Amino acid sequence: MAGESTGAAAGRGDRNRAILHGVSLSPFVRKVRAVLHLKSIDYDLVNVMPGGMDSEFLEKSPLSKIPVWQEGGWTPPDSSAICAYLERVKHAPALYPSDPREFAQALFWEKYADTRLNESGGGLAAFIETMDENEVLHALVEEDRAAMASV
Repeated sequence: MAGESTGAAAGRGDRNRAILHGVSLSPFVRKVRAVLHLKSIDYDLVNVMPGGMDSEFLEKSPLSKIPVWQEGGWTPPDSSAICAYLERVKHAPALYPSDPREFAQALFWEKYADTRLNESGGGLAAFIETMDENEVLHALVEEDRAAMASV
């Protein structure tokens, strides 16, 4: 099962452990967290609030956007780029179709969810809520509750 820790303790432990920079309320951070959960990838969540970004974070995200994935000194921003990377490094379970046409269609719907659907207030949560009887969304909410209880 994917592990996640938050706050100041995140990043002080295993220096090889990946870090997701962002805030759980962001639909783009939640998209990456859903992929991390489904692929059982361990990571630390470091809370970064939009508008409250320090110069160190802005070096990782020149467009001042969240999320940013960090593995050592490598820090790709953008939720879609991060999810595509995670799909390549951990193939199972596959989250994108293997058929090239179906893959292209999936990328379209991902882009649609990131832009038009998100602008209308639906965002990725509208899709995640239908998955496995809310299993992913429920797991993320429980992780958030546990993190808030430890603060």
